[in-house]
Order: sequence, then structure tokens, then C-alpha cells
Amino acid sequence: MSKIRSNYLWATIDKVGGIALAFLFNLVMARWFLSPREFGIIGMLQIFISLGYTTVIAGFGQSLIQTKDLKQADINTVFTTNLLLAVIVYAILYIAAPAIAIFYEEPILKEVLRVLGIQLIICSFFIVQYNIALKESQLRRLCLITLISSTLGYTVGVILAKNGAGVWSLVVATLALYLFQTIGLWLTTKAYPALGIEKESFKKLVPYSGFIYLATIVNQAYTHGLAMILGKQFSATTLGYYTQANKLQMVPSQAIQEVGYQVLFPDFSRYQSSPDILKERYRKNFRLLTILSVLGFSILFLTAEPLVLLLFTDKWLPSVPMLRILTPVGLFLVLSFIPTLLIRSVGKAKSYFILVTIERVIGIVTLIILSGIGMYETLWGLVGLNVAYFLFNIYYVSRLTTITMKEQLSDVLPILLLQGGITFGINCIILLIKEYGIILELIIGIILPTILFGGVLLAMKWITPTDLNKLISFHKTENG
Repeated sequence: MSKIRSNYLWATIDKVGGIALAFLFNLVMARWFLSPREFGIIGMLQIFISLGYTTVIAGFGQSLIQTKDLKQADINTVFTTNLLLAVIVYAILYIAAPAIAIFYEEPILKEVLRVLGIQLIICSFFIVQYNIALKESQLRRLCLITLISSTLGYTVGVILAKNGAGVWSLVVATLALYLFQTIGLWLTTKAYPALGIEKESFKKLVPYSGFIYLATIVNQAYTHGLAMILGKQFSATTLGYYTQANKLQMVPSQAIQEVGYQVLFPDFSRYQSSPDILKERYRKNFRLLTILSVLGFSILFLTAEPLVLLLFTDKWLPSVPMLRILTPVGLFLVLSFIPTLLIRSVGKAKSYFILVTIERVIGIVTLIILSGIGMYETLWGLVGLNVAYFLFNIYYVSRLTTITMKEQLSDVLPILLLQGGITFGINCIILLIKEYGIILELIIGIILPTILFGGVLLAMKWITPTDLNKLISFHKTENG
């Protein structure tokens, strides 16, 4: 098996397995042990933990992968900086915890935040080890550590919940998961970071990591800002339907993006000084992820109703049309992500920050205006914005590399048009057979688009069996 194909396999097992375990854990806790309030307590603190985690990482993880001539001094500098930031951020959260509890009128938040925040310090011990393993494409090792640590951490949580620990079962499960992950990374490595900050290393890494950090903050502000806009403009019930639909859409979207990041960011970074090789690898992987994303989101669109009915019962049916509108949003999130991955991998962190900032400012202003009209107008606006983000991103790639916008569109547009037509036709068929039950809808919505899409690609010779293999298997000399 070629290296790139093996990397895709292990990254997929890692992310899909992690998502499946998290889903199973939440399902068990929600059905048998915990109430919505206990999940809500953790949800209230998520923004603080998320921003804290972003600050602790501070973009240094990506800088380790992107840096070509990485030295031990660089590793020590990042490790020490992450640890110091973790202590500082945790101290801020510890001091702010009483005020946050008063703001939400939930006294328990004070102690929960102070304990849950310990994860930031734990994470500072595995950030360097994780990203070095990623840089060296040790995805099998990372996959096994993720699955084992998740299983152990969630098991601890379930045992505690069964014994009446309530919200603390969620807190301890999170801490245990990160602790087991850290132990796994440290036990299976051959090199360890040490304390110490070297001035030259810091000066070398900060410009890149600083812009990555700022871009991440902008992205988080956009995400949380969208939630605040919708929460302000629409009823809790309407927002609940949207939230459930968005969660379903984000499962494939986040999984594909995380798999792509694990495999492609270190791969693109490795060839940043070889434009021709980088261009070939970018275009081939762009086509591959486009094919997988288009197929996956078309299936999600076609099976939206039976999926919601089977998972959440008919009381959640109003979320179905929202989910269908959000499927192209998820698709273009993935397609937009791949060009930005290339921009970051060639060291253009400042350009990435500028691009993200321009897009997110335009996006927030547009969504504020549309939210005053209605929920569906806002969702369609979100579709339009993500299409625009995609076009902006591939244009930026054409400005920063030798890969033209025409080449990128030629890799993506035919696939989008083909599956769009197939999806429309199958949707008409599903409307005709609705009276025969949701199981038949589900089967047709999964099998038919897969067969037709693959069959048409082969029949029109847009892709051959050999080409399909080449998309995920490059010549041995290319993969090292």
C-alpha cells in the first residue's frame, strides 16, 4: 500500500472512529444517565475552553509542521511557550470563574470551569508530540492512541455517571481522554522536548504562528457570532431545529477536513519548495476530496428525512429542510478548506489571515442583514457566502502559486455539475416512492447515487480505474 493511501486510511479510521466513539458516549449519557441541563452546563463553558485552547496552541502546532529545517531548539521553544500560555490562560479562567457563574446564574459553573480548565495544561504537554508525529506522517500511531484514549476516557465517564456523578462525569471524561492521549504520545516517542526558549527559534516561529492564531480567532468569532445572531433573531425552537441540522451537516464536513489536514498539510509542506510536484499533488488530492465530498453530501441531502426520523423521531422533522439547505454549505466548507490548506503549507500565514478576515467580515455583515428577513433567507445566504469563499480561496491560490484558477475549476466544476444532476434525478424518484417507507428511501438515497456517480465518471472517461487508483496512490519516488 502506498504511503499516501495508507495515510488516508489511518486518518479516516482515526477521525471516523473518534467521532463514532464520541457519538456513542453522548448517546449513552443522554439516554440513561444525564439530563439536558448537565450537557448545557458544559455547553455554556465551551466558548471559554475553546478560546483558551486556541490561545495555548497559538498557531505553533502548524508552524512545527510547516517549518522545513526544524531543530531541537525550535521544539523546546514551542513546548515551553505552550506550557507558559496554558498556565497563564488557566489562571485567567480560574480567576474569572466566579464572574462567569454569576453571569449565567449557575453557581456550579465556578467549580466546573476551574476543574475543566485543567485540560489546557494537560494539552500543552501533547501539542508538540502530536504535531511532530503528524509532520512525520505517523498516522497509524496517532490513530491507535486516539481510539485507545477515547475508549478509556469515555469508559471512566460512563462509570462515574452510573454512580451518580452527574455533570462531573463529563468533566472527568474530558480530562481523562486528554490525559490518556498525552501518556500515549509520550510513551511511544523516541524524542522528548525540554524546557527552554531560544530567542532565534522564537523569532523564527512567531510570525507564522501569530498569523495562524489570529486567523483562528477570527474564524471562531465568526462561528460564535453566527450562533449569537441566530439566537437573537429567532425563537429557541427554530434555533433548536437549526442546531440539530447543523450538527448533522458538520459530521462529514469536519471529518473530511480533519482527515485532509492530517494527510495533506504535512505532505504539501514537504513539497513547498518543489512547485511542480506540489501542483500535481494538490490537483490530484483536490479532485479526490471533491469526489468524496460531493458523493457524501449528496447522500446526506437525499437521506435527510429518513435520517432525522430514525435518529431523532418525527418531532424534529422541521429540521429536514434546513439540513438540505446546509448540505451545500458543508460541501463548500470542505472545498474552501483545501485551498487554504495549501496557502498555509507554503508559509503564507499572513495572506491566510488577510483572506480569512476579509471573508468573515463580509459574511457577518451579510448574515446580520439576512437574519432580519428570515431563517431560510439566512441559510440560503450562508450557501451563497460559502460558494463565494471557495472562489476567493482558489483565486488566492492562483495569486500565490503557479496553479491557475482555471485549473482548479476544471478539477471541481464537472464533478459538481454531474452529481448535482444525478442528485436531482434521484430526489424525484424518492418523492415518488415515499409511501413505501423510510427504509427504502434510505437504501435508494445511499446506493443509487453511489452507483450512478461512479458509473457515469467511468463511462464518460472522466476517470478510469487506473486514474482512480492514481488519485490515492502516487509513484513510489514521489512518496519517499
